Amino acid sequence: MSDSPILSGADILGANDITEKLLPVDVPEWGGTVLIRKLPCTDRDAFILKAKDKDVKPTATLAWLLTRALVDKDGVLLFGTADAAKLASKSGEVVERVGSQVIKHNKLTGEEDAKAVGEPDAA
Repeated sequence: MSDSPILSGADILGANDITEKLLPVDVPEWGGTVLIRKLPCTDRDAFILKAKDKDVKPTATLAWLLTRALVDKDGVLLFGTADAAKLASKSGEVVERVGSQVIKHNKLTGEEDAKAVGEPDAA
């Protein structure tokens, strides 16, 4: 056993594991840098389900994912899910590039998930 303390339920629920490690990503097309957070379980599950839904376009899924992952320096989400359609109207190349970084940062890189959103390395 390690020297780490034994955690209580309150310790676990009180841990800041969502915004602890924000990933900065340069997006020159948008004029700056965005911050990507770790996704909570509920958003990870929703992404996986959306990614596997053949009736939803891959770029729309990535735009939705950006609404759940992009935050300000304090960890506050920049968008609501209602903004997904607006993000989907942005450059597909940029949305895919930033979305790919969200996927990597959150270790959503399983072959099935990558195929579902059209990641090029998934073939």
